[in-house]
Amino acid sequence: MRILAQEIPRAHADEHQPTAIAAMTHTIRVVSYNILADAHIRTEWYPKTPPRLLWWEHRKNRLVKRIREFSAELICLQEVEPPVFEFLETALKPDGYRGVYAQKGNHKPDGCATFFKTTSVILTDYQTIYYSDRAGGDLHSGHLALITDVEINGLAVRAVNTHLKWENKESNHRIGLKQAVELAEMICSDKASRWIVCGDFNAQTGSAVIETMLSKGLIDAYATLPQSTANSNSDAKRIDYIFHSPSFVSEPLPITVIENDTPLPSQSEPSDHLPICARLSVQSLDDTQ
Repeated sequence: MRILAQEIPRAHADEHQPTAIAAMTHTIRVVSYNILADAHIRTEWYPKTPPRLLWWEHRKNRLVKRIREFSAELICLQEVEPPVFEFLETALKPDGYRGVYAQKGNHKPDGCATFFKTTSVILTDYQTIYYSDRAGGDLHSGHLALITDVEINGLAVRAVNTHLKWENKESNHRIGLKQAVELAEMICSDKASRWIVCGDFNAQTGSAVIETMLSKGLIDAYATLPQSTANSNSDAKRIDYIFHSPSFVSEPLPITVIENDTPLPSQSEPSDHLPICARLSVQSLDDTQ
């Protein structure tokens, strides 16, 4: 499905006026955050977390506060249920954010939501791609990539928000890898664009999933700061990523240090994942009189 936004009129330079080419530096702050779907919460899965900290009514305002801390132009959220998207859209509207949402297929309860700051970001198009991973015979898993085409302070960017399938170590299906291959090939087919790829990849550094993304020329924004972002099953690991095209220079923001036994969610962290945020800078040529 492809949904087109209204085209934005373009200003044309006076062809009789001489122009000079100057380099402009654009800086974009990007967040990726798995906010933990209510449908995926079982108290026995979070033995270190007091049950009341798992309640949505207790988590929702702390999630909004956590998101606001970054003042990002682009916010990519995973494990977002439809009512939660509506709540966040209302809560973040006073801060100047607008969002788009895509729900997973196969009757899954959650999806991905991408919010953008309307004072500096213009949405020009967005689409949802469901991975052709053929899970369970002829069925697709329902996992998706939400792709938004935006202009950030005049810079054209294609942003991907995705959540790849989690598979235990005994799994032979390798569905997450199939999804990564499809995503990487799609990005590779449009190398002329500037890409930002955010999400919960459910894969650690050095895995086939992450190597697939890097093999297509994408850069890991947190390569210089490879800290754990989740600790499910008492195993601290890095599974959340921000990738970008080589034209960007990235500066990852420090994140909270977690160990195997760090309670998540907690009083200070409303999800079982940590948010990650990076400043991405890129130079573009600007025509000025």
